[in-house]
Formats: sequence, structure tokens, C-alpha cells
Amino acid sequence: MKEEILKKLSNVDWSGINAEYFTHLFYNAFPKLLHNCINFKDKLLGKSSENTRVQNNVDVGLKSDLEYKVTEQIVIKKIVSNVKESRNWAKEISFKDLIHSKDTRKIFVPLDFYLTPRRTHFEVNNEPKVSLSDVDFSEKNIVVLGGPGAGKTTLMKKIFIDELDKEIKDRSFLTPFVIQFRYIENAKDEFTIYELLYEYFGIDINIHLDIYNIISRYEKLLGESDNEDEDYATQYDDEEIEIYSKAISDKSDSVDYIDLLDKYKTAKTIYEHQVSSFQQFKEQLITEFIDSLNLLLIFDGFDELPSNNVKASLIKSIEKLSLNINNTKFVLTSRTGEFDVQIPNCQTYEIADLNGAQITQFISNWFDNEQKSNKMLAELEKSPYKDTALRPLNLAHLCALFERNGEIPRKPKTVYRKIVNLLIEEWDEQRNIKRASKFSQFTLDRKFDFLCNLSYYLTARLVKVFFTHRMLKDCYSDLCDRFQLPSSEVSVFVDELENFTGLFVKSGYDRFEFSHKSIQEYLAAEFLVKTNLTLVRKQFLLEMPNELAIAISLASNPSLYLATVLFELSHHAATSSFLFPLFQRIFLEKPDFETTYFLPLSLIYLYDKVKRHNKDNFEEAIDIMFSCAPKEVIHKSFSKLKELYWKVEQLESGQKIARIVGNSLVQFDLEELKVPEPYNAYIELDPYLEKIYSGR
Repeated sequence: MKEEILKKLSNVDWSGINAEYFTHLFYNAFPKLLHNCINFKDKLLGKSSENTRVQNNVDVGLKSDLEYKVTEQIVIKKIVSNVKESRNWAKEISFKDLIHSKDTRKIFVPLDFYLTPRRTHFEVNNEPKVSLSDVDFSEKNIVVLGGPGAGKTTLMKKIFIDELDKEIKDRSFLTPFVIQFRYIENAKDEFTIYELLYEYFGIDINIHLDIYNIISRYEKLLGESDNEDEDYATQYDDEEIEIYSKAISDKSDSVDYIDLLDKYKTAKTIYEHQVSSFQQFKEQLITEFIDSLNLLLIFDGFDELPSNNVKASLIKSIEKLSLNINNTKFVLTSRTGEFDVQIPNCQTYEIADLNGAQITQFISNWFDNEQKSNKMLAELEKSPYKDTALRPLNLAHLCALFERNGEIPRKPKTVYRKIVNLLIEEWDEQRNIKRASKFSQFTLDRKFDFLCNLSYYLTARLVKVFFTHRMLKDCYSDLCDRFQLPSSEVSVFVDELENFTGLFVKSGYDRFEFSHKSIQEYLAAEFLVKTNLTLVRKQFLLEMPNELAIAISLASNPSLYLATVLFELSHHAATSSFLFPLFQRIFLEKPDFETTYFLPLSLIYLYDKVKRHNKDNFEEAIDIMFSCAPKEVIHKSFSKLKELYWKVEQLESGQKIARIVGNSLVQFDLEELKVPEPYNAYIELDPYLEKIYSGR
């Protein structure tokens, strides 16, 4: 038998599978599969007591048959084809921003795992972790959870390659076998993992039951059939039709009507029993077959299935499969928020964020060039968005941008927008994934606006990084009418935010947070830049220097927006707790300040405030203030203001500034704010400016 199989498959490209070892396993597994099919078919065709009882009750001859289409060549070629295709899938990483694809083995960094999903954690930083090397995929079935971009699919690629490249003596499995859920389309709500396995292994088994036709005839006679085209008259003789038609039309308790109804119920009960038996047989058949082959099944992307009904049905069948396989094992991946069950005989892990050492190793692996790696790492360390690099997807895109441009984006707002677009839409779009949403009217733009409002609400009103379900419920209640969302669906909506975007996650028991602090700040800044600051409580703004700095960089006219912020906050603007983080973050955000009057007026205004109210930190404050923009911009702006001053020298001080800035700042009462005279302030600042220009 083994020699025959090898001969038939002599032209097969084994793609890394050891042909002799495979044939040894297949020699035992395949004949058993055929034997089970034959036995079940004999049972259907045989004169069992069940068949006899049905035949006697329904007054017709009963025939059933099992049709199976399965050959060694088809099954083996299906397995080998899957391995070949999966090897090509697994060997490289590719996405739109990459100049060329990357070798998975070269860039992969071993990940750490939480032993339980983060959403169940009570302690934030004390939950135990294990490394990838500690996970034994041959011991138990595995579920790997993680947010968008956590590295789930790349991990599966690495596991596939590692298992396939092992020597036979070191292998725990014959071969890994990949099933990607994203390619499942038009699945029925009752879809099961068994149907998928039959399709992927090329085994076709169907049952034909005559009793189904008998039931259809009875339904027609009883008036319960929806099939108007069926001509039941051809199935019965004239005497039967006359008797049954009269009994049914009378709806009487006649013996004929009761007899027909009894036969119908009996036939339907037996039919349902036979269908159930067939389904059990199919499940057992494919389970025993794959278990005898000793495979590592990789189920990637449970969250990418087309509907919640399909997911619910599939997970039930996976639970059953998990209990009935011993030699074969599976590893399944999903986004955390879309997988809230504990599968029996299965260990669940959640991928942890990258730590500092892993980020360094990732960058080093990516470039394979020490000089480039060090430069990239140094630029990332100085950036305000370095926390986004905790996820492999974000870090990979930052590396790709550096590789293409020789530096990471100079403007942090470019990165914020890239990360948000990537997680909200672009990553799924690149992989052609459509996710079903309960909130179909909630477009991507509306989702982004909601996240901005949510971020501002949680940041300004609660001044927290972590939030409870109650806090989210209060926030949602305030926002749901504005965004036309159902008021009672807060839990469902939060789950969708987590599942679809990955920007907002459940990080512990009754604990939620934005996945990156810098992204939370960016989203709040997007809200601020679209909002009239006069309508925002001053105390809220004073608690948000980082968000205001980002808003300044986002504004179409950063100089004007800076002036607006400072004049709105008036006397509070010069306090160290606000001024220092504001200008330090402005320095990092690198706004495109224009050569206008607003920038020097803002600096003059602050100079006066700091001089009078912050004498202890005066020089440090001045250094920070004048580092907010390039020296050339500051110099040209002051020169422009100085030239204009001479044209209005005869005016009173308050009028001078009002005239200089034009009507744009008419909302500000500059005389009441006692802004110092521009020219005198400029003279007083002049030695400091010269010091900056000279680089001393």
C-alpha cells in the first residue's frame, strides 16, 4: 500500500513535507477513513430495524445512499498544495509602505505573552508573562489574542516556517496546515469547522435520503409545503389522492386524516434523526482522519470572519474539535475584543506590547545595518510618538518610512494621522477585509470624530489615562445623541471601537484606555483645533498643555493659534506647570510657524508674564519659549513687527498692538491684558536673541 501511494504521488512537489514519513501516517489514516465510509453506507443500505419501522409506517419503499468522493491523490495534493501556498505566504512580510518585502525570519522578534487576556487583569503591571520559547504547541491547543497590529499573523508565519524547517526527528507534527478565515465568504450561519476541514482536505461526502421526498409529499397533501411546483398527484394513485384530499378538506378527525398526519410526523422524526446521525458521522470521520495525521492546524484571523452568527457557530464546533483531537493540535488567532470564550482543552494567551529590548532588536533586524539602526532608534527615542512603537505593526510602518526617506517623519502629526488611519481603515483595506458592524450608519469619518470627542471628554473632564465602564457610559450618554447612536448600546459600541480600530482597548477588569497615550493626545487635539476655545473651560485647557501643543501644530495658522491659546488663558499661561510642558511639546511637534506678527506678539506677551510672575525659572522659561520655532522664523517675525511698529509709533500702546495685529484679534482686550509696548520689549529681548543666533 505504501509503495503504491508513493508511486502514484511520484510527481508531487512535497514543499518541505517528508514524503516517506507522510506516507507512513497516510497509510494508516486513509484506509480507516474509507473503511468508516463503507461501514456507514452499509448501515444506510442495510435492513436495520429503524429502516424497517420507517418503511412500515410510511407505506413506501425507503432507499438511502452515501456518496463519497475521496482518493489518496486528491487528499495528499490538497495537503501539499496548502503547505506550498502557506510557505509562500509565511516567508515574507509585505505592505504598501514597504520598498520591498521583508524576510519573516530575519525581522521577527520573539514576543511575550500574558497567561490570561488583559481584560481579566486586576493588576496593571504585575501580571505574569511567558516568552514564545516557553509555549509548547504540542502540549495543548492554543488561542493567541491581541489587538490590531499586535503581530498575530506574523507570529503564525514564524511558527509555520519554524515547524516546517525542523528535522523529522525534532518535529512535533507531520506538517503545519494553514486555514485563513479571511478568505471565507458567503458562509451560512450554521457554518462549522468540520465543513471547512472537508473543503480544505478535498473530501466530499453526501447522503441521499428518499425519506426527504416522502416528507415533501406529505407536506403537500397536508397543505404545509411552500413548493407550489411539486406535482404530488404523480406520487400517489387516484384512490389515495381522493381519500386524503377529502379527509384534509374536511379537517375532520377521520381515520384517514389522522393516519396521514401520523405518517408525516413519523417520517419527519426519522429524517431528522438520520440527518443528525450523518452529521455526527461526518464530524467523527474528519476528526479521526486529521488526528491520525498529526498536524498543527493554524486557524488565523477568527475576527475576520464575515458575521457574528458565523463566528458563534464556528466557535461551538471548534470547542467540540478541541475535545476530540489528541495528536493533532491547533493554534487560533483573534483580536481580543472578538473572542470572549474559553475553549476546553485549550490555553489562551494574549500578546504583550513590545518592551525596550524588543523594539531595539526589531529595528536592528529590520535594517541589518548598525548605523541606520542606531539613527532610527535615536530619532524614535526623541519623538513624542515613541509609545506607538509598542505594537509591531506601527513600528514596522515607522521603519518602512525611515527606510524610504532616511528619517522618520519630521512632523509628528504625520505619524499620528498615519497610525490612526492605519488602525481605523488602511490595514484592513490593504488586506481586503470587510468587518460587519452593528452600527452601519457609523462611517469612518464619524468614527474618527467620535474618537476625538471621546478622547477630549476623558482627558479634559476626567483627567485620566484609565477609565471604568461607568465613566465610559457617562461619556457615551453625553455623545450618543450627537452621533445618532442608540443610548442603550454602550457596551456593544465600546467592543466595536476595540475590535475595529485597536485605538481603544480593555486593558484590565473594568479598565479601559487608549492603546497609545500620544494617540489619545492627538485625538483630543483634533477636537480642540476644531473648537472655539472661548467656549472651553480655562481649567480644562490648563490641564492639557500637550494636547494644546499638538493642536497648535495641526492648526492651519499655528502662530495665530498659539496667540489665541495664550490670550485665552491670560494670567495663567506663565505658570511653570503649564508653560514648560506646552513649549517643550511644541518643540517636539515642530509646528509650521509663519513669519507673522502673532508669533513675536505671543513671545513678547509671555516674556512679560514670565518676567513678572516666574522669576525663579526666568532664564529656563525663556530658553524653552524661544526654542519653539526655527531661529530664522523668530528673527524674521520680530523684524517684521519692528518695521511695522515705526508706522504706528504715534499711537498709544494698547492701540499699537491692536493696529499691528489687525482685526483678527479684535476679540482680545489687549489694553486690559496690559501687553507691553512691542518696540521696548523687542529692545529688551534683543541681547537674548543675539545669543540664540550666535549659538552661544
